[in-house]
Amino acid sequence: MAGRVKEIVELPSETEKEELLSKLYWYKQLLGILLGLAAGLLKLQGFPVILGFLVLVGATSLFYSWQVQHADAVEGWDILSEAMAPTFFIFMLSWVLSFSFL
Repeated sequence: MAGRVKEIVELPSETEKEELLSKLYWYKQLLGILLGLAAGLLKLQGFPVILGFLVLVGATSLFYSWQVQHADAVEGWDILSEAMAPTFFIFMLSWVLSFSFL
């Protein structure tokens, strides 16, 4: 019983945070590819597509972290900024390639 109370009260360790951020990294990469392919296949153009991508990735990352993984100890900025640059790159790459060649 005491071990269970300690487990509930104890903050997550650094390895748990790193594991969550690692899962989030790969989740965002997959989401970037899928959203880029969808935008390219639908022949969407312009800044609203980029803005929609950023909003959608940010919202789903927060939802995944807080609702699915129950990661209250990880700050929101860490969740939003984790792998955003590589995700944006892979989104742009898949968007441009699917728009141009499919």
